[in-house]
Amino acid sequence: MAKAKINPPGHPIDDSRYQPECQFALEPSVTKLLQMAEQAGWDPRQAAYAVMMLAAQAVTESGPVEAGPGIAETLS
Repeated sequence: MAKAKINPPGHPIDDSRYQPECQFALEPSVTKLLQMAEQAGWDPRQAAYAVMMLAAQAVTESGPVEAGPGIAETLS
């Protein structure tokens, strides 16, 4: 099976387009991961919740997030 390619960022982290671009780059891989979990027998909502919790844990463990324009716009 071929490795999924995740596009690199095209904008600096402090650019308002950075976060939406990151989401766009990750969406196909996350969608595929959730489909694979469902095919393995996991409840889709529980699998999505697990991914959300793992992502939150990764953010917490990586230290403070510098809320540039992209993050501020995404959260509002």
